[in-house]
Order: sequence, then C-alpha cells, then structure tokens
Amino acid sequence: MASSGTSVGSMTKSIVIQSVANTTDAGGGRSVVWSTYKTVYANVQQLSGTTKYAQGVVDEKGAYVFTVRYTAGITTLNRINYNSQLFSITSVINLDERNKYLVIKADEGVAV
Repeated sequence: MASSGTSVGSMTKSIVIQSVANTTDAGGGRSVVWSTYKTVYANVQQLSGTTKYAQGVVDEKGAYVFTVRYTAGITTLNRINYNSQLFSITSVINLDERNKYLVIKADEGVAV
C-alpha cells in the first residue's frame, strides 16, 4: 500500500484506544469492562454515513479512517472512543509495513 501523504502534522485529534476485559462480580456473574489502552493523536476522516429512522428511533452509522503513529498491540478486538462516540475497529493496516503509521478503519454506531 503506498503512502498517502500521511504526516504527523495532520494528526491533530485525540482519540482513546480501549481494550476489553472480562470480570467476575461477587455473585459469580461475568461482565465486560472497557479500559484505556492508549491515548494517541490521529488524522480522522469520515468515509461514509447513513441515517435511518425506524419506529421512532434514529439510527446513525458511519465509516471512518483513523491514521495514527505506529503503536504495537492495536487489533480489531480494541475499540476507539472519539468525541464521546464509540467505534468498532474493522481493520488495522501497518502502512507500507514500515512500523511508522497505522491506518485504522472503524464503524460508528455498531455495538462494540
């Protein structure tokens, strides 16, 4: 994949990469807890968006691309919190396989 003019100077938005853990409560039940894995700066681009209205509920979804400096350990098991919105990571691409930048594709409005 060729470099797309990515530069550190274009990464002006702070995003939080979150990781998931399963915990057990006092009653033996299990619950999912999301915690901060890393806070990084990113170039954020919205690729597409849709809005549906059904049964009195507005359902908005969007596809985004987050370009960040290379950070080991980010996978599709993580999620992104950006502007109090949650994004489910669909792919993580090590741009040009040079460990300089990651291109993270993520969907907004999807259960994570």
